Amino acid sequence: MKKTFFAVAALAAFVACNKQAPDAGIRPAVPETSDAATLTAKIVSPFNTKATVADEESEAKVNTIDVFVFRTVSGEVSVVDGYKKVVGYQDVVVPCTKGARKIYAIVNSDKDLSGVSTEAELCAIVSELKNNHSAGALTNFVMMGTKDVEITSETTQDIAVDRLAARVWVKKITKNFSAAGLQDAHFEIVRMYLTNVVNQINLGRDFVPDATEAYWYNMMQYDETAGKVDEKDKFILRTTSCAGEVPGDRDAPGSVDLAVENAMYAYPNPTQSDALEGSTGMYKGPEGGPWSIRPTRLVIEATLDGQLYYYPVTLPSLEYNKSYEISNLVITRPGSDDPDMPVVGFDVPFQITVNDWTQVLMGTDGTVTI
Repeated sequence: MKKTFFAVAALAAFVACNKQAPDAGIRPAVPETSDAATLTAKIVSPFNTKATVADEESEAKVNTIDVFVFRTVSGEVSVVDGYKKVVGYQDVVVPCTKGARKIYAIVNSDKDLSGVSTEAELCAIVSELKNNHSAGALTNFVMMGTKDVEITSETTQDIAVDRLAARVWVKKITKNFSAAGLQDAHFEIVRMYLTNVVNQINLGRDFVPDATEAYWYNMMQYDETAGKVDEKDKFILRTTSCAGEVPGDRDAPGSVDLAVENAMYAYPNPTQSDALEGSTGMYKGPEGGPWSIRPTRLVIEATLDGQLYYYPVTLPSLEYNKSYEISNLVITRPGSDDPDMPVVGFDVPFQITVNDWTQVLMGTDGTVTI
């Protein structure tokens, strides 16, 4: 991890967390006075009770919980007033003091948070996308929630948490070629993956990546470099369980249904457009190089009568805890020869409804036609 990131993250958290100084002292002890209190934090969210299949349960699995109670000193600096870490899903009882306090709950942290002494320091801590993966499966999604409370002698509070990651899920792929000569063609999916993926976020959830390559996975294409992307990252960024022929012919368009285990995950990416240079359609960086910040893309890699094509879908700005879903991806034409060049004439409007994830339906009622 480059040192420049921590400077950026710290600066972002400095602004986001009420301009608190990162060197505001050490963790205070709870005084043995009439101000002593306890907070019982209950971690709640709709997905704790609504998961119905194994993969959705994995998305909601709670392995560890860190709870912080912060109090403001001298009207400016928010310091730790109480802290407790527990293993497993349970209520968290935190010794602290009475008064107006701000609560942070972090689920499945991929960092040791025990040394945190200020709110600004906590907000600046970086979570890496690959650490949502644990022990061979996606069972360690990092989640966070905050709440302002007035603590009395014994206070119980529900703390809602959100995942830091966004989810991308194609539920069905349909073969329905418009050209008569292609309607009986053999169409076979090779794999799906995400490109231009932001791989980190600070707990303040306000990190905006620049073009620094260390902040990104799969820049403009699937990165095949040995050792560049380890198995944990590959598991998050691509799926091959969707591979195989999509049935159908001129008499009956065919389709394949894809379960939630084909979903892929990325950290938030606010980028909405590429940097363009000239009229060739080639994407260029700000100094004429091959890379610049750009939107995250879903890419379906497939063969049409043996010829390899790419079907890139440009996603909207990705936000944490939102699921970007395509109910039916309809293939009507040969794809692109570049995984970062969307098929000409393709557009993806979207709408949002509320679910355990905040659901973002791509296309028209979830149907996207290429």
